Amino acid sequence: MKKSYLLILITVFFISACNTTPVNNQQIVQDSKNLGDNSQKQQATEATFQSIVFRGRGDKVSDFFHATPGLLKFKMLHGGRANFAIWLLDSQGDRISLLVNDIGKYSGEKLVTIDYQDDYILDIKADGEWDITISDPRVKEERVLMAVEKKQAPKAVPWEQFFEECKAKYPPQYFKAPLVYKWTDECEKEYAKTYNLPEYCEKVQDKEKLFNCWFQLATEWQNEKYCDKLKGLVATDEVADCRGSVRQNE
Repeated sequence: MKKSYLLILITVFFISACNTTPVNNQQIVQDSKNLGDNSQKQQATEATFQSIVFRGRGDKVSDFFHATPGLLKFKMLHGGRANFAIWLLDSQGDRISLLVNDIGKYSGEKLVTIDYQDDYILDIKADGEWDITISDPRVKEERVLMAVEKKQAPKAVPWEQFFEECKAKYPPQYFKAPLVYKWTDECEKEYAKTYNLPEYCEKVQDKEKLFNCWFQLATEWQNEKYCDKLKGLVATDEVADCRGSVRQNE
């Protein structure tokens, strides 16, 4: 009798073991991975993109800028008369989006969805002055890379003081040719971006830099009188283009 009870217990045990649902370790790993991916996507979406401004004249390729998945707003201005086209490219040189393809003066915006984290670049085709602002559409737009409020200048740091502070950022190898030209040029650009004051423009010797300085000052402060500074530097029609850009931004 005891043997019969023992046999029954063993049989019940094996039947219970066979009916137990097996643990799918692969599914657990996949679920964990999905949770991690969703968390990363949420963090990337919540992170705000720090606004960037690119300014220049004619055909150019911008510096690389880093972007994570999400929505970016591209605000574009052009003061030329010929074709104005901008391609957004990834770090491999693959075209992501055609931001604009127009003729002549242009002022417009475009929203682009960034699908993956990468370093991006702009391929710009133009014949005149252009201005491109990249920002996060979820945050209030502000003027960036320029400490200039509308029609109001900040208190300037003397150029000599700024130059010494800027110089201290660079290692010793930059004080020998040809790198010395790179850091001095970068310091000049940084000063112009920070203040962009008439007193700085007056010191600029290079003709192209001088044009950019006065044009940028006119459009940032929305004051046509600085367009008059372009007389003698460019043709009369480009001075008129400057005035047109100022009125367009008002």
